[in-house]
This record gives sequence, structure tokens and C-alpha cells, in this order.
Amino acid sequence: MKALTREHFGAALAALLAVGLVGRVIFDLKTRGVVYDLDSLQLVGNALRVHPGTVYTVANANPLFPRWPYPPGFFPVILLCRAIADHTGLGFEHVIRFPTIICDLVIAWLVQDFLGWRGASHGRRLGAAALVALGPSFAAISAIHGQIDADGIMPAVAAVVVWERRIGRRAVLAGALIAIGAVIKSVPAVVLLALLPSVDSRREAAELIGAALAVALVAVGPYVVHDGLHWFHNLNYNGGIGLGGLSLVAQPDLALNWLHVGQAPISSLSSHLHNISRVIAALGVLGAFAVAWRGRASAPVAATLLFLAVYAFGVTFFMQYMVWGLPFMLLAGYVWQVLALEALLFAPVYVIYHGVTAAWAGSVFYVVPMLVAWAVLIVSLGLLGRRVLRGRERAAPAPHDGLTISRPV
Repeated sequence: MKALTREHFGAALAALLAVGLVGRVIFDLKTRGVVYDLDSLQLVGNALRVHPGTVYTVANANPLFPRWPYPPGFFPVILLCRAIADHTGLGFEHVIRFPTIICDLVIAWLVQDFLGWRGASHGRRLGAAALVALGPSFAAISAIHGQIDADGIMPAVAAVVVWERRIGRRAVLAGALIAIGAVIKSVPAVVLLALLPSVDSRREAAELIGAALAVALVAVGPYVVHDGLHWFHNLNYNGGIGLGGLSLVAQPDLALNWLHVGQAPISSLSSHLHNISRVIAALGVLGAFAVAWRGRASAPVAATLLFLAVYAFGVTFFMQYMVWGLPFMLLAGYVWQVLALEALLFAPVYVIYHGVTAAWAGSVFYVVPMLVAWAVLIVSLGLLGRRVLRGRERAAPAPHDGLTISRPV
């Protein structure tokens, strides 16, 4: 097949992003979204208007069902969306999904642009962009669900691009970008670990961590001053068990409860796993970091390794968690692998947002594919870890002249 020209590639990419945008807007306007999460955003918006200092007190009055177990980085966006909704007549539940929709498309552009910098073909770049712009794991979360995972991950994706391309003072800029994502949702902070194996010096590592801490301090400082260290308890949210990860492996029938076609009691094993879920996940991430550090993995590969560990050793799971790792897999060049994973997740995504009416359908179209996906992720973690330790995914050395480079060395 004849290769795309530069002009045709640009037109194809624009059309692809336009389809992703229009499709998401249609889903946004035609669906109610996940009411609990959208109501939480509405509640936070109302509290911000009355008195910003009381947001967490109001939102998390019931510790069993916290409405905002996240840092405050998304608050300005909530206020802006509330103002737009008030002045346009569009429902807030629709407007609040627009920023996440835009972040999806920015991720799609960043991924394909980075692959182009690394010398990927036009077809491969379009494929990577399509997996984000049209991928069900992305579109369903931003356009239907109303969760803000793409808003947090997008700056972290940009940070990896900045880091690898050595743009400006990469440590300061990348550290700030990761922190911007982490003060929206705390998970992007994991990406900081992905950059450390490829630092040029201890000073650069200090600049990276220092920039991240400075931005985080500016964001959360006022709330810590207002509420004291007790404020950090707001971030103790531990997710739900039974939809994926180790909790699904331990007790597959719990997923049917979430799908409203089952009534299985929580087993003692599931309960115990949930209680120590943070310890298990932390150990998994630290193990992946140790492998990335020893193998001096490049930032995209290290991030992929870390998020594979999150998926493999995570006890709790919601479908929006897939938004965290897939962009970094694409940055690392694993386009076909992400395509296979997205295909495997298509039925579970459909079931989560469309529902089923029988337990057998929930088992066939959700439980089985999710168990297969977990097994695939476990194997992928092992294979990638071995490649890293063998030096096959090593970070590129720094250029001697210190200038920004246009291609990997």
C-alpha cells in the first residue's frame, strides 16, 4: 500500500481527531453519565461557590462514601464549567465532561507526535492516535462516565514527552507537569518514578523532585493550613473490589453484584485483600521501579512497567484506571499490544455502561474477558521486566553538547 504523504497524513489525523471529538460530544449530550460521580462534581462546585475552605468537609461528610477523595487541582475547572453551564443553559453534567474530552484528544495528538519524532511511520502514528481518539477505554470514561482520569494523566504524558525530547530545562518542566496531573488525581505521581532511572545526574533528580513538590505544595498548601494534617485523610479512598485486578481473581462472582445480576457476599479473602491493598500495590510498584532503575529503562518503558505493576498487583479496579497506563504503552511503541488489549476490553466496557440482564451474560462478557486481560497484563509485566533487565529497553544517553535533540540517539 502506498505510504501517506505528509499532507494526507495531516488531513487523516485531523479527521480522526474530529471524529473522536464529535462522537464524544454526541455521547455526552445523549447520556446521563454516572450519576454518583457527576453529582459529586456538582456538589463540589456548589461548595466552592459558597466557601472553598469547606469543600472537603461538605463533600466527605460520609467517610464510607466520599464525594471528593482527590486533591484540589480540578477545582478551577469545576468552577469554570459551572460558570459556562450557568451562562449557556447547558446542563452542568454535560459541560463538566468537555475538559476530559479535550484531554483525550490532546493525549492522542501527543502520542502520535512523539512516535513521529521517534521515526514511526504515518500509519503507525495514526493507529496510535486512533486507539486513544476512538478507543472505548478512553471514550467511555470521558464522554459517558464523567470521570476525570484523562485530565490527570494528560500532563504526565506531556511530561514524558518533554523528558525524552529534552525540551528546555526538562527536569523542572517535567516535574511541574507531573505535579499538575497529580494534584488532579494522585496516581500520575507514579510517573515521577518513571523518569528517575534516566536522570543525567543527582542534581537533575533533585530538580525533578523539587519542581514536583513545589507545585504540589502550592496546590494543597492552603487546605493543609486550613484543616491541618488531617486533610490528608481525604485522600484515603481505596476503590471498590470485584471489578478487576486481584479482587476479581480472588472472587469473580463479586463482579456480578456490580452489574446488578448477583448477590454474592464478600468473602474473608476479598475483605483481607482490600484491607492490605495499598501495601500490595506499593510493593508491586516498588518492585517494578527497582527493575526499571537497574535496567536504566527509558521513561516511556519505565512508565509502562510501573502501570503494568499497578494493574497486575492492584486489588481494586474501575474501568477508568485503564486510562492511566495505555498512553505510556503507546509512547513506548506498543501499538499492536494496546490494540489487542482494547479489543479484549471492548465487551467489558460495553457491559459496564450498557448493563446486562442475566448472570451468565455478565460472566461471559465481563468476568471472563477481564480475567484474561489480567493474565495478559501479568505476562506482559514479566516479559517487559526481562527485556529491561537485559538492557533492551535502555534510556538513550544524554547528548554531549546539551542541546535539544530532534531524534533519539
